[in-house]
Amino acid sequence: MRGRARARWAVSTISAAGHVRGIQAGNALAAVATMGYLELLAGPPLIGLTAHVTSLPVALGLVSAFCAAIGVGGRALVPAVIPTRSTPSSCPSSPAARGSRPS
Repeated sequence: MRGRARARWAVSTISAAGHVRGIQAGNALAAVATMGYLELLAGPPLIGLTAHVTSLPVALGLVSAFCAAIGVGGRALVPAVIPTRSTPSSCPSSPAARGSRPS
């Protein structure tokens, strides 16, 4: 179950990175990939250090809290990052805008 959720998250994140206004898609993708690798390399040692200093439930609770914060923050950023799609009638080359019906 966890693998499917991560796969969906990865695809959504990479797709959103390619649609950021003002940043080239390649640069945005490189930033997302770098953050992913940083998570893989630094996450487990930081969780272990936190568990050593406090306790394992506290360390894993912090991970859950950070994930929730990312989810809420991501929801707030979606309208600003992904451009809205135009309706077919507002596109000048669409059949609806030209007054003809599609066959």
